[in-house]
Amino acid sequence: MGSKKKSKKTAVDTAKETIKPPVNSKKSAVKSDVKSNMSLHPRWRFQKRDCEHERWHLEVTELLLEKLTNFESMTWSQILVGAKKQNHHVKTYKLIKEAQKRLVTLKLDDYDEICSLRLDGTHRLYGVLDEDGVFSIIWNDFEHEIYPSQKKNT
Repeated sequence: MGSKKKSKKTAVDTAKETIKPPVNSKKSAVKSDVKSNMSLHPRWRFQKRDCEHERWHLEVTELLLEKLTNFESMTWSQILVGAKKQNHHVKTYKLIKEAQKRLVTLKLDDYDEICSLRLDGTHRLYGVLDEDGVFSIIWNDFEHEIYPSQKKNT
């Protein structure tokens, strides 16, 4: 009876066999099954709002309602990409110290970034945008103090 000779494979050889590039990597990189919130229309959530902050609590005004209503006719891509950088994500470590401390108090300090929406002049709305396109409002900043703009050439 003949004996079969087994080839010895090293762990490296086995790993090389299991890690194979996709046959058509260009198509698989372009087509993704991951749903992006950028194609969604905004929805609003209020449960994370900071009700206790003396300046940044949510004050519902006609301007606020008008702006939120206008945003609802747009997608997040139009709001965040097509708005001349007026609406954007902000790294939480770049917020003023008071805002960073408030995030800890509100138990929202596990977010690396929050979103800033420009409502008018210096008026900003800050919140968290989730994967389902829901914007959870945290602060209503009338004076643009939470994330002050960096002046050019200063």
